[in-house]
Amino acid sequence: MKSINKSAACRAGVLCSLMMVSFLVTRAQEPTVRFGIKSGVNFSFFTRNVDGFGRRARNESYKTDYNTFFRTSIPASLNLELGLTEQVALDIEAGYSPRGMAYRRPTDLYVYDADGNASRAHDYYTYRLEFAETPVTVKVTLGGMPQEGRLRAYAGVAPAWLFDYSAKLTFDRVNGQAYSGRDFEYMPPVKRFNVSALGGIQWVSSKRTRREPSFLFDFRTSYAWLPVFEETRSSEQENMRTGMITFSLGAGLLF
Repeated sequence: MKSINKSAACRAGVLCSLMMVSFLVTRAQEPTVRFGIKSGVNFSFFTRNVDGFGRRARNESYKTDYNTFFRTSIPASLNLELGLTEQVALDIEAGYSPRGMAYRRPTDLYVYDADGNASRAHDYYTYRLEFAETPVTVKVTLGGMPQEGRLRAYAGVAPAWLFDYSAKLTFDRVNGQAYSGRDFEYMPPVKRFNVSALGGIQWVSSKRTRREPSFLFDFRTSYAWLPVFEETRSSEQENMRTGMITFSLGAGLLF
């Protein structure tokens, strides 16, 4: 019943967003069009421990030694921005958005940098989810001087299609020892489609000339409405039901 309710909520959310977009476009007077590119870094994690990780695992295994961490990854996107009024803009993105989760555990080995400083090596178990995403957002200008730049807030929805996923066990590279590399692990089936609610703030610089691009700096948070995995339990009866949160820092150009 919960999955049905969530699916219905996703459809309702997308429908409401499309209705809002249609309303804004019909009210707009000669909208201005700008194109942009953006990249940055994603920090993503699951909302619950899965697959035998964490203290609530049903079965004792090597996974219980791992601590909660997060996956870092590099997204990239293109966007089309329609200026509906001086204060409101509609933004449509299309891009690559890698997300997932990571767990790690310390080892008895150390990594040394060029200055001889030592840090403890770790093993990482990472769930890697690769999405093609099309966020649709409405941006509202909060303030700022037009000649210096503007601060904007935005919110919207982001349909996402999974095109690849994997689980990897990664070892830190330790100086003088053959202790680096990756092993592929079994990955439970992941939902091929998800929808995220997102919101953020963005700073856009002013344009000195008509052909000069604006610089933009962006921070956003997104939450996947649907569960990440297809099943709620693994074959060992470990929990597989979880959501996913992603924090993103980005920078780009708006032409």
